[in-house]
Amino acid sequence: MLVQFARARAPDLPGVPLVTDFVKTDEHKAMWNVILAMAEVGRPVTAPPGIAAELTKVLRKAFTDTVSDSAFVAEMERGRRELSPEDGETMQRLLDDVSATPPETLTKLIGYTRRSDPGAR
Repeated sequence: MLVQFARARAPDLPGVPLVTDFVKTDEHKAMWNVILAMAEVGRPVTAPPGIAAELTKVLRKAFTDTVSDSAFVAEMERGRRELSPEDGETMQRLLDDVSATPPETLTKLIGYTRRSDPGAR
């Protein structure tokens, strides 16, 4: 393995550098942060804006309980489905971090991705 495309090193690959180890400018680091965060988010479970804090706690606990349930885990394994859930607080921090990316940086990133995707033109 030459490089890891992730925000954090995998425990089983401690000597393999992250792609961000090779990024030189702050702007490009911010772009990679967005790309890698969106890959990490995967299939998020969300609630509408303005939801009560107490209900957020209840929903987050229900999610954690579900992904920890042995029958659920067994069903995911039986279907050969990957299960790598993140808790709500982690996802919130991740999305807050991405949303703090300057708009001009996001505009450049979108331009780069469109140039590399012939179907996006």
